[in-house]
Amino acid sequence: MREIVFVQSCGSTNTELASLPEPQSGLTVYCHTQTAGRGQRGNSWEARPGENLTFSTMLMPALLPASRQFEMSMFVSLAIAETLGRHGIEASIKWPNDIYAGGDRKICGILIENSLSGSRLERAVVGVGLNVNQTVFESDAPNPVSMRMLTGKSYPLKPLLEEVVDAILRELAAYEEGSTAADAAKLKARYRARMWRGEAGRLYPFRDTATGERFRASVADVASDGTLSLLDESGKMREYLFKEVEFLLK
Repeated sequence: MREIVFVQSCGSTNTELASLPEPQSGLTVYCHTQTAGRGQRGNSWEARPGENLTFSTMLMPALLPASRQFEMSMFVSLAIAETLGRHGIEASIKWPNDIYAGGDRKICGILIENSLSGSRLERAVVGVGLNVNQTVFESDAPNPVSMRMLTGKSYPLKPLLEEVVDAILRELAAYEEGSTAADAAKLKARYRARMWRGEAGRLYPFRDTATGERFRASVADVASDGTLSLLDESGKMREYLFKEVEFLLK
């Protein structure tokens, strides 16, 4: 069940949500100003106060094995991308879970912090930064874009927040109802179909973050644990976990 708590300012909505006593699945913390917002790779997230959505939602999936925890990233990313689609914005998912729109431009970042209990996922704090009404970005991020920049429209934040959170919770409910291997395969197929630069056989530039090597490859697969399989131009299959490989814009 959705419950939204608004705070004017906080360091990080992920931290704020995790600190609440006995949070329930669906509890969301939303703020206008985030002073220490975080993204993937430890990057900061630029968001002008009151112009964008910065929020975190608690999810407590039933019986999700830790080995399949990336499936949560899949359905959360899909929920946001498909919500943008309902507003006329064609969005794609950049592995592992950024959202791109307007071509090669980043409209949303997602940071999921999981807590494990034995071999299963006990809960997840899903942090989202969605560019909504901001039209000028001052950080050195190379490719930001917002909903307003793409459509020319201004969006009331609270109804949009409710729409996004409800979409995430619907995806969680559907995920919990479908627990078979076939259901997992359908989820992965939806994610693959939405992947940015995910076209089978088409080569794009990458960089191995451990060695600095630049190479060209196509996306071959994404596993339930998040492992990205790339087939490079020499025919070699390469496998990477988070932060081990970087998509290059050029």
